[in-house]
Amino acid sequence: MSAIRRVHQDNVELIRVRIVQQIMLQRVHVIDVRNFNVMQQHIGHAEQIRKRLFLDSVNAVIKLLLSRSIGYLLG
Repeated sequence: MSAIRRVHQDNVELIRVRIVQQIMLQRVHVIDVRNFNVMQQHIGHAEQIRKRLFLDSVNAVIKLLLSRSIGYLLG
């Protein structure tokens, strides 16, 4: 009887260990939010400056002129 009880207790302990292992494998990694927020603020600040200096429209005009000149050279 004692041998059966020991095997039974070992099996229960093994199941508990495997459940904990499974839970540890399923955890979700959380990124460091502070670094993400700092980068997001940095990008947002750069976008605001670009809009104030009308650099978005300037880039669009440059791209348009370059695409036409490449088309002219190829055509």
